[in-house]
Amino acid sequence: MAAAAVPAKTQIVVLKYADLVAGNNLTAEVEQAFGYNGLGILAVSGVAEFAEQRARLLPLGRRFANLSDEVKGLYEHPSSFYSFGWSHGKEKLQGRPDLAKGSFYNNPLYNDPFESDPDILREYASFAHPNIWPTEHLPELEGAFMSLGSTMCEVGYLVADQCDKLVKMHSPLYEAGKLKRTISTSRVTKARLLHYFPKTQEEVNAANSLGEEHAFSGWCGWHNDHGSLTALAPGMFHDEAHPDVPLTSSPDPDAGLYVRSRQGELCKVSAPAADHILFQIGESSQIHSGGVLQATPHAVRAAGKAGVSRTSFAVFMEPRWNEIMAAPQDRDPEKAQASAAEKALPRGVPPLGERWGTADCPFTMCDFGALGTEPAAAAFWHTNGSDASRQLANDLTTRVLPFLLPRYLKNNCQAPESLLHMALVLSQMWEGEQLGSFPTKPPVASPAASPSAPR
Repeated sequence: MAAAAVPAKTQIVVLKYADLVAGNNLTAEVEQAFGYNGLGILAVSGVAEFAEQRARLLPLGRRFANLSDEVKGLYEHPSSFYSFGWSHGKEKLQGRPDLAKGSFYNNPLYNDPFESDPDILREYASFAHPNIWPTEHLPELEGAFMSLGSTMCEVGYLVADQCDKLVKMHSPLYEAGKLKRTISTSRVTKARLLHYFPKTQEEVNAANSLGEEHAFSGWCGWHNDHGSLTALAPGMFHDEAHPDVPLTSSPDPDAGLYVRSRQGELCKVSAPAADHILFQIGESSQIHSGGVLQATPHAVRAAGKAGVSRTSFAVFMEPRWNEIMAAPQDRDPEKAQASAAEKALPRGVPPLGERWGTADCPFTMCDFGALGTEPAAAAFWHTNGSDASRQLANDLTTRVLPFLLPRYLKNNCQAPESLLHMALVLSQMWEGEQLGSFPTKPPVASPAASPSAPR
């Protein structure tokens, strides 16, 4: 099968940083980008220090990713579900471990946002753990990471202010300044330095033969961000034959970020220049605005050329775990995601209705911490299809819950949602692994039939 046809590059809305600082009214531009008919993405130009900070940080992502597995393993943190430090192959893409990229996660604003409070760390490790830095092997990473991250957040607060003004125009009962308040007072912002590994020629050929759905998710599969506002530094490409000098542009014009519009159109989007910061709306803002702001599914297409890697940086500005996920009183929460938009979602992207406005996450009582555990469960069913319930139920009853429940009950001061989160993590990240003595082995008929020793 030939590679899928690539759509034309789509022009995106660009805001000038000077206009944001001056407080000029940019609500029309924001609605064009983030409203129902928009693509859920815009760019900001003219941030003086951004280009230098990007050029300093992004090459470090490639350098760390190319350290030995032994060294990288020193900076993994399983107890936060790999939400701090290095993570590679711990997430799933289309039902399989995602080995296409590696990530270094940390909070870009606070090294220890909750002063290592043991109660908070026990219940909310994936949000609140102190940062982890490779001070011995790449000491310059911390300063570069925090510097770029803080700049992107400060610009994000200005974008949020314009979003708040737009929502207030459509919803008089909307809390004035809610998005800006939510992300600027939150101490759980998370930044992710991503390195997309180069593919071999055989992998490129295989990807080209699998059609559109696979082609447009070769580096990062279709998803919605479920925070409030995401800032993106334009990616930096490297030819691995000459890795010391970053490429000035992608060697494959089809590689990069794609979005799926609410009309089902596939659109390639990119920053007009490398010194622009991109911003995307997340599902939390879609909920808080009652659908005035709309998140858009997006994916990253891998370079159709062997030996090319890509590094990028994303900052996820999200609510604290106890922020209530509720629409304004004058907006119908049922309409936060229109049925037509839901039908246009790519396979594997669960609609809001499966995670919000449910018995476990009611419209007016669900908080962000609970909502944050739902995407993994919903994505499992979308990825695995009609057999998902039977497959997961069997795994939970025979392997995961017998191992997990005694430990959970022994430490029952943990938040209830941590049980759901841990069960899903164990089921997916350690798929097929022996957990303690579970699953129990059936009696063997003869020595020749004995199973191999557990790993």
